Formats: sequence, C-alpha cells, structure tokens
Amino acid sequence: MERLGFGTLWVGELPKSKEALAHSAILLGATQRLMVAAGIANIWARDAIAASNGANALAEAFGRRFLLGLGVSHSPLVSTPSCRRGAITVAVRLSGVPVGAVRHRPRRHRRPPPASRDRS
Repeated sequence: MERLGFGTLWVGELPKSKEALAHSAILLGATQRLMVAAGIANIWARDAIAASNGANALAEAFGRRFLLGLGVSHSPLVSTPSCRRGAITVAVRLSGVPVGAVRHRPRRHRRPPPASRDRS
C-alpha cells in the first residue's frame, strides 16, 4: 500500500471479519509509514476500558499512525443508548489516542418532481 502512494488505510469490523484493533496491529506491523484507521470499531464488541487500552497499546507501539473510529453499527440493527457510547468515547479520549467520530444520519429520500409535459 505504501509503495502505491496510499497514506491511510481504513479497515472495518464485521461479525465474520478480524477484530478491528488486532487487524490494525497486523497492518501497522507490516508497514513503516501507513496510517491505519479502524472505522468503525463496534462499541458492542468491547467495553470502554478495553477500547481505551487497546488503542493506547497501538499508539505506544506505532506512534501516531493509528486512528480509532468508534460506532454503534447500523441504526436499524441495534438500539443506541448514548451512555455506553459516551463512556467509551470519554475513556479513549482520556488515553490521548486520536478518535474519529462519525454520526449516522439517515438519508431522506425525496421523490423527484413529476416530469412536466410541455403541451405547446
């Protein structure tokens, strides 16, 4: 990836994929300059202390080449109590590791206006 000129690689987390922080560690260990961003590490898969400690370990090992993105998953699939999201975000921010924040905003689909028929 570095030889191709990429500066940052974003990795996701799904039920059947690698755990986000472990996957990031593998990628960081295989590169010299590439920034790796976990986007999005699911807050239901780890508690606040685990998220903070894992992100802190990656920051110590690889400098500022790691960005932790936290999220709740897709809104129709999970309920999102803000207390859990807030606790994890606070714990990780206290660790000093850069945290990415992405808010889910549902798209509002608008119907296109009816095609006008020119009757001239």
